[in-house]
Amino acid sequence: MTLHKEELAIHNSPPHRNDVVNRLAKLLMLTKAVRLPLHILDKFKFDLGLPTNYITFLLSDYPDYFQICEYKNPSDGKETLFLELISWRNELAISEMEKRASFSDGVKLKKGLPLRFSMKLPNGFDLEKKVKNWVDTWQDLPYISPYENSFHLGPNSDQAEKWTVAVLHELLWLLVSKKTEGKNVLCLGEYLGFGNRFKKALMHFPGIFYVSNKIRTQTVVLKEAYRKDFLMEKHPLMGMRFRYIHLMNKSEKFRKRDGVPVFRRKRKVMSNADEGEVIKEDDKSVEENKDLNLLSGSGSNDGFDDEPSKAQGHKGSSSQYSQILRRNLIESAKHCKSEEVGSVKKEYADVVGT
Repeated sequence: MTLHKEELAIHNSPPHRNDVVNRLAKLLMLTKAVRLPLHILDKFKFDLGLPTNYITFLLSDYPDYFQICEYKNPSDGKETLFLELISWRNELAISEMEKRASFSDGVKLKKGLPLRFSMKLPNGFDLEKKVKNWVDTWQDLPYISPYENSFHLGPNSDQAEKWTVAVLHELLWLLVSKKTEGKNVLCLGEYLGFGNRFKKALMHFPGIFYVSNKIRTQTVVLKEAYRKDFLMEKHPLMGMRFRYIHLMNKSEKFRKRDGVPVFRRKRKVMSNADEGEVIKEDDKSVEENKDLNLLSGSGSNDGFDDEPSKAQGHKGSSSQYSQILRRNLIESAKHCKSEEVGSVKKEYADVVGT
C-alpha cells in the first residue's frame, strides 16, 4: 500500500503532470495530423508514464491542450475515437538531438546541420571499410527534425532513412524507459505511413537500436540510453517500478521458503531494484551479436532474407551472418498467434521439468 500511495503521489505532483503532458503532446506532434487513435495511444501509455485512467485523471485538466474527437480510421474507414492536440506548440517542436546540439554550442540551432547519432556496436562486431565509409557519409547528411513532415523525400534515399531514424530516436526518447515492445513501434509506424521503413531502420542501425527477443517478447531499446544494464536517466516512475519488481521477487522467495509452489520463467529479467533496470544479457557482446535481427511483425520472414543489412561488417563470414539472421527470424516466428499454444506448452514443460 505504501508503494501504491507513493506512485499516486508521483502522478499527482505538478512537475510530473506537466512533464507527462509535454511528452504526450510531443508524441502527437510526431504525427501529420497531430492526433492518434486512442487504441494506439493506449499501447504507449505505460511507457509514456501515463496513469491508467489518464483521460479522466489527467487530460480533463488540460482542455487547452487536448480534445477527444471522432474520425474515420484511415485503415478500416470506421468511426474511431482520437486524442487530438488542439494547437501546434512551437516550444515543444525541438527534438532531443537538437536540444543537445544547442546546449553544447550555446547558440540557437540552425536547421539542416549534420547532427550525428550515437552508435554503439558490440565488441567483435566490426564494420567493413566500405560499410564504415557509408555510415560516416550517412551521419554527415543534414539532420531533419522528426517534427517536420519529410514524406516528400524518396522513401529509399539515405536522407529519408536518416529522417526515419530521427523519428524512431525521438519516439523512444519520449518514453520513460527508453524502450517499448516491437509491436507498438510497428503499429505506430504503419499508422504514420512509414510502412516497412521502421523495420529497415532498425535492421540497418544496430548501433543505435537494439532489438531483444528475451522472454518471447520483442523489445526495441534505444542503446545510448543505457550503460550496460543500467538506465542512465532514471525517471521517478522507473524507480517506483524497480521497487515493485524487487517486492515481487522478495515475495517469491518467501513463498518458496514456505513451500508454496512457484511457477516462473528460468531467466530472471530484472533485478537490483535500487540500482537500475537490468536487461539480462544485453550487456554481453556475444549475445548482442546473436540478436542483431530485426522485427518481423507477423512473425514471418517478411523479406529480411531478401534485403542484406547495411551493417553486415561482422568479422564472421556472410554465411555465418545468414545463420544468425535465420535463427533470429525463427525466434521471431514464435510470436505468431498459431504458435502461442505450443510456446505456452513448451514453457510449462520447462518449468515442471517434463
